This record gives sequence, C-alpha cells and structure tokens, in this order.
Amino acid sequence: MRNRLLTFFASCFASMAICGISSSAFAQAQHPEKTHKGVAAQRPKTQIAPNILGLRRILQGVIEYSQWPTPLHTINLCVADHPLLLASLHQHPIHSHHSTVAVKSVRHTDDTLAITCSVLFIGQSTPEAVAIAWVTSLVEQPVFTIRENPPECSSGVMICLRTANTKQPTFEVNLDAVARSGIQLSPLILRLTNRKYLESVNL
Repeated sequence: MRNRLLTFFASCFASMAICGISSSAFAQAQHPEKTHKGVAAQRPKTQIAPNILGLRRILQGVIEYSQWPTPLHTINLCVADHPLLLASLHQHPIHSHHSTVAVKSVRHTDDTLAITCSVLFIGQSTPEAVAIAWVTSLVEQPVFTIRENPPECSSGVMICLRTANTKQPTFEVNLDAVARSGIQLSPLILRLTNRKYLESVNL
C-alpha cells in the first residue's frame, strides 16, 4: 500500500498558514551594550544561522509533539553528517517540557541506533546506502527518523526535510512510517506550518 504522505509546502493555500520556517527575525546581529560605571558591558550573543535555526525548530517540534510508547526521561537526539547543526545543538541545547534532551553524533558504522537514539537526524551528505540501511533497520522501532533532502520520501523515513533551493525548509510526514514505529505524533505538529508560532519559539 502506498505511503500516505502529509505534505506541507510554502505555497499550500492562501487561506492557510505559510508552510516552512521563518528565521529572518533571528538573523539581525546584536551589538554589545556600552559599559556603564561599575557594570561590565554585555557581550553580543552568538547568533544562530537562519538555515540552522529552521532545522532546530523542526527538531524542537518533533520532540515536543511526539509521544514514545514508553515514556522517556532522556530523549537521545542523534545527528549524522551535519557538523554545523551538531555544533549549534551543543552550544545552544534545545529543551523539552517533559524530558531531558541529550545530543550525540553518530558514525556510518554505528549499528546500535535502535538502542542509543530516540530521534535520528540524517544529513543530506550521508551516503545513500548508509541512510537506507539505517532507516530500514529502524522500521517498527520507536526511533523518529528525519532525513534532509532524500531523493524520495518513500523509504520508511518519518519526516523528509526539503532545504535545498528553498528559502524556508519544508517537510513531508510519512504517516505510515510513524504509525509503524509506535510513536504517537500530535496534530499540534501542524503548528510548525505557522510562521508566527515559529517565531515565538524560544530556542
């Protein structure tokens, strides 16, 4: 049976929320405040690149709006082949209202993902054979798989991100893959299509 895909595009319908991630509000540089007598000047905060900010927001949404079959005290967020995203997550950790989020890098030879990962983000530079092997091994496992710019969204991955040649990331949700994993995905995931909501997310 063909996978049912819930697809969000930036130009879905004029009456609906814009699909994608808006991060222009975070792109403006901040300047240190002037030193006052007896008070040290504040250093400018490290800025998060707009493309990385979009990925972080989607990861935040997946973590917040997913319920695993067994409640998790720690959500292990695994990242493959995206050093900029990994560095950002280490420098500016994302948080969950119900669990601690631990971030780790995974190697192509890692065959323990079903045990060590709650969420697996597969970067677009991951070799196709490796990505397919990972996703195949995690079918019916409670690991939320997210892949960046796959050739097609029908290999069992749960969320396919589209970041190439787009100003704002868009995504597709493979409902069949989500159902087989045993993870319950809240309809509130639709908030990720709302620009104003995304801009209100504190990362």
